[in-house]
Amino acid sequence: MKKLSSVLILTVTLAAGITGCQPPVIITSPQKIIPSCHFVEFPWSAGYIAVQENSQHRIQWGVVMTPMTLSIGDWTILVSLNGVEIDSKEKTYATPYVPHASYYKNFPVPSGEVFSVTAEVISGGIAYASVPNACKTM
Repeated sequence: MKKLSSVLILTVTLAAGITGCQPPVIITSPQKIIPSCHFVEFPWSAGYIAVQENSQHRIQWGVVMTPMTLSIGDWTILVSLNGVEIDSKEKTYATPYVPHASYYKNFPVPSGEVFSVTAEVISGGIAYASVPNACKTM
């Protein structure tokens, strides 16, 4: 696994193959302020990623699709800390579900790190991908 030396947050919406969607929006300049992981939501075209960290450095995340029926399908999720993958999930859900996880005892999250969740689901033959996101651990 390669550690990235800097963080560049881009806003990209997956539109390939989806009729009626606007083309991707790309921000080429770095976002200077990374929000705290205390509680943050990253909205995207089909839902949002929620991240929450408590004072004991337990960090939790979940991917919510709207409507929930869009969560039925094949998921690929990558979780990273400072650009290094720390967790991944590949799973098919046959009923509506909110993919989620938390890290605490087996993986303490240090302060001042950059945490990110990337999600993609193929639901009803359409691929939905989250926007790139990041928050700074407390």
